[in-house]
Amino acid sequence: MNGDSVFLPAPPEITGNPDYYRIKGEHGTVHKQAVGITLTVKVDNYYVYVYRNRKTGARYHVPFPSNVQLEVNYDESVKAFIFLMKNHLNVSEAKISEFLCEMTGGEIKVSRGMISHMNKEFSQKSEQEQKEIFATLVTSEVMHTDLTTARLNGILKNIVVCTNGTETLYFYRDKKGDAAFKGTPVEFFQNTLIHDHDKTMYHFGS
Repeated sequence: MNGDSVFLPAPPEITGNPDYYRIKGEHGTVHKQAVGITLTVKVDNYYVYVYRNRKTGARYHVPFPSNVQLEVNYDESVKAFIFLMKNHLNVSEAKISEFLCEMTGGEIKVSRGMISHMNKEFSQKSEQEQKEIFATLVTSEVMHTDLTTARLNGILKNIVVCTNGTETLYFYRDKKGDAAFKGTPVEFFQNTLIHDHDKTMYHFGS
């Protein structure tokens, strides 16, 4: 933790008064803290020289790193912050973009399209992990499931939740009923299924 240490001296009427003496040891100091948060923007600039072939006119420059392919690139710290706000705190894409812009004095202007794309990118990169969780849920002795509603552009949609208390998967569905559970661990589950007694649930589990 960075910060300043500030000593507040006693006034002369105390330090110069013989009726007062300074207490030594454990109880001789009172300590209090003022805690604040500072959001700083760190920008790394990459430069390369451009070369041209005298005979062919072809241009060449050293390739940029894989994480620096666009004119402006956001590193993992920015992506993690956005992902936390969107998926854990359920903050809207518009509010996330507005918050980052205001807190950084306009330095970070993330489009809603980029924020939306991050979820798709994460889903693609975690496909193998999703398959492993899917298999774990199907073979669990006990699984909990629920069909809850969510709004997409003001229209009610459905989210299937599947969990064994440790691993959890969510599935977006347009409709309810048996079709909502197709392609989820519930469809293949043969053990104890815990649910809210919706009649559809009795078509699954043992």
